[in-house]
Amino acid sequence: MKINFIGPFLDSSGYGELSRLIISGLHEAGADLAIQPIILESGGSKISDFGTTSELLTKLLKVKKQDSGVNIICTIPRLFSGYKKQNMLNVGITMFEGSSLPAGWATACNEMDMLIVPSQWNKAIFKESGITIPIEVWLPGMRSSIKSVESNSALQDKYRFYSIFEWTERKNPSGLLKAYWSAFSGRSDVQLTIKTSRKQHSSEQTFVLAEIDKIKKSVNLPHYPEIKLIFDKLSSSSMQQLHIENDCFVLPHRCEGLGLPLMEAMAIGNPTIATGYSGNLEFMNNDNSYLLDYQLAPIFGMDYLSGFYTGDMWWAEADLFGLVQIMKEVVRNKDNALEIGKKGQQRIVADFSIKNKTQELLKILTSINTELN
Repeated sequence: MKINFIGPFLDSSGYGELSRLIISGLHEAGADLAIQPIILESGGSKISDFGTTSELLTKLLKVKKQDSGVNIICTIPRLFSGYKKQNMLNVGITMFEGSSLPAGWATACNEMDMLIVPSQWNKAIFKESGITIPIEVWLPGMRSSIKSVESNSALQDKYRFYSIFEWTERKNPSGLLKAYWSAFSGRSDVQLTIKTSRKQHSSEQTFVLAEIDKIKKSVNLPHYPEIKLIFDKLSSSSMQQLHIENDCFVLPHRCEGLGLPLMEAMAIGNPTIATGYSGNLEFMNNDNSYLLDYQLAPIFGMDYLSGFYTGDMWWAEADLFGLVQIMKEVVRNKDNALEIGKKGQQRIVADFSIKNKTQELLKILTSINTELN
């Protein structure tokens, strides 16, 4: 099958990592593949940042673009029109983290031949927002890895929680810090590492540090257990090492279209805590992870992404008391947490391998191509 793939595979964003996973899978499956970048991040990343995928991207960027077959565009819908190809099947891969779509998205989607979203939850939202073209649910595969005995927390002086996210209200950094500090105030045997960034801000480190200081002052505790911040862009291998060196991934998010860092943590075998709402339920359940209860609430604090999120949309407010209890239990009963982590890894290995998910994607593309022709 001839495939053009267009996406932000040179960015460090979630769309960027999703694009690299798709490209790697299609190449390994033997697809006749050409690629074209979309640059969503100012400055972008160096192609060398992506480990073994870097060589593949360099090679494929030299391949002549296809003029027939399937044209996949992996980005936000308002950019679809600029990358559509005549005489090709135009397929959009996208997602949204709210209860309804932003203005104009439905029109942009309906100009495509097919849409692929990463969850049944997203499919329902897109259909309810007026999408009339075929919508398929598909999410990428992951490569699993076995942690060495030396990385086991039993051999360390601290139990290491960690999280990876862009510093926005959607990721709920305030809720994470409040729960962590409340759970472990007075203790020095825990640590929370946060790999974060704040796009669309001229001085992201200054912004994030100021936000943390405000949160710290608001909770007014006599002791704040240790946090470690990582602002640097990490290569693929360094990001993998971050998962390996830590013990338990935690993110009381308000909404996820997909949640790739959650999948990555589970693929490593780490116990994973997240809100029991939205796209991550495609691979997380109460047997293979720790899911937080929640209540729906209006979206707020996302005004820096003009035109995307509005206050008549809804997302989840995670139960922070429940998060405190779960984090304490994870530290108290490390063996049980490791068993949960093993079940999560087993789910990813069984149902979300790169090979199997790529074959699933190719079947979807073949099916819609046959149907439309």
